[in-house]
Amino acid sequence: MANKPFGYLLTADCYKCDPHTLNDVNICYNFLEEAVRACGVSMQAPPLVIRTPSDFPEKAGLSAVVFLVESSIVCHTLCVKQFCSVVFYTCSTIDRAAKKRLLKLCHRFFKPEKIGSRLIKIGTDYYD
Repeated sequence: MANKPFGYLLTADCYKCDPHTLNDVNICYNFLEEAVRACGVSMQAPPLVIRTPSDFPEKAGLSAVVFLVESSIVCHTLCVKQFCSVVFYTCSTIDRAAKKRLLKLCHRFFKPEKIGSRLIKIGTDYYD
């Protein structure tokens, strides 16, 4: 099957987020759980959310991941810059509706003023 990719990588760069959302472990955890449901993928284990150590104040925030049967969803927040980065990697597909649902969740949980997103095909020669 020429041109059929192995999977997709969807990035969401969330700018000027509500600062109260970026350092809240529960918000990040719940975001990942809902993202799994919204994208119709399967968790291998519950989300893992880690707070940046206090000796790195310029990087204050959270790093989080949920491992999927289909790959992973990763989230990083940077409180100082009111920024959140979400990366959804899947060896299945990301259709327009799934992309829209994921970006809507980013808005709901992190309340950014602006989101930039990219959809990248991964493994474009995998099936050759």
